[in-house]
Amino acid sequence: MMTWFNDLNLKIKLLVFFLMVGLIPFISATSIAYISSDVALETQITDQLAGIREIKKRQLEVYFTERRGDMNIAAETAQSFWLQSSSALRGIQAQKRIQLENYFQKSFKVLADTKVNLRFISAVKEFSEVFAKGLQSPEYKTLLTTREKGLKGFRDNMGYNDVYLIDAEGNVIYSVNKESDLGQNVKQGNLRDTGLGRVFAKARYETAVEDFSFYEPNKGFAAFMSTPLFDESGAYLGSVVFELPINEINSIVQERTGLPSTAESFLVGKSEDGKIGYRSDRVIKEGKLGEEKSSAVREAVTSGKSGRNIVLGSTGKWEMSIYEPLNVPGLSWGIITSVTVEEIVSPKAEGETEDYFTNYKKSYGYRDVLFVANDGSVFYSVGHQADYETNAFTGQFKNTGMARAAKKALDSRGFAFEDFDRYA
Repeated sequence: MMTWFNDLNLKIKLLVFFLMVGLIPFISATSIAYISSDVALETQITDQLAGIREIKKRQLEVYFTERRGDMNIAAETAQSFWLQSSSALRGIQAQKRIQLENYFQKSFKVLADTKVNLRFISAVKEFSEVFAKGLQSPEYKTLLTTREKGLKGFRDNMGYNDVYLIDAEGNVIYSVNKESDLGQNVKQGNLRDTGLGRVFAKARYETAVEDFSFYEPNKGFAAFMSTPLFDESGAYLGSVVFELPINEINSIVQERTGLPSTAESFLVGKSEDGKIGYRSDRVIKEGKLGEEKSSAVREAVTSGKSGRNIVLGSTGKWEMSIYEPLNVPGLSWGIITSVTVEEIVSPKAEGETEDYFTNYKKSYGYRDVLFVANDGSVFYSVGHQADYETNAFTGQFKNTGMARAAKKALDSRGFAFEDFDRYA
């Protein structure tokens, strides 16, 4: 096979030999250099990519560490808002309770003064004497002209709805308002089973109060306070009765200074037959004085208990109720202040149009911020999307990452993360 090479002359053979001697090392060196540089370049690129990978890894780790920190801050902030709101509401409610108790204490004192007031003692004597002659008699009208100004002025100054004088036999011998009850007897007939009849019976020997109930003569609910009147010998002459003003009570309970927009205070009471109902008008939700409305909280507070309760309210929102009884002898009343939990955990600063976590979401770039109750109720959402006011554990989103993350966090009472998944 090498015949062609053997046929070459010596000069050419030597030339070929020397070329091969020179080229082979060059080619070998070049090949080795190429291979070495390729390995070095590959190593350099690999190292660079590894460095970039580590940077990205570190960035992601820092990102998730920061997000976990955000969650901790959010939880601590919400808890702080909760404690601040609860404390503030307790303080506001306590002020109202004290005002109401003072109002009744003032009325009890007025009755105590009235009991020994010669003007009232002489008035019940005089009206008893002329009442027998009839309300239209000249004697009654003459006495009315003499006494009316003073008694009406007393009613107006004290702020009562009406002032009654009832004689020992139970006859309504005087009334400032002169409605259909004037001239009737509270021990028999239509007035016997009314608040006026009951307070008269209670006040035979001591000052008494009668809870609100429907009172036909004035076509509304009325509450009364009464005290007996005696002459100098100790003989029972009759009683003076004050009809309490609902407007005065409402003005105290409905004061909104310091309250969030969804919060309100209202009174409840338990009547002698055990029925529970409102003792003031509500302003946020529907509810009027006298309307019967029972619940665990209302039962507790009218039984003399204080506390705090969180329940799903009639509007479908979670609500917190703070309650405490009133110390008013003769009445089983309590005051309740309710507010949506949503407004507690994310309040609006004064002058702001958006609540705290709406601004939080914008600042940190989250798509939404949700709060989930222990039972799975989504009671707060910035975005108010389809998941808002649903149940994460039993509703349409129970198989989503949101539900799984919430369940993990509640079960572990700590941070939880759920990987990307479709969320519609």
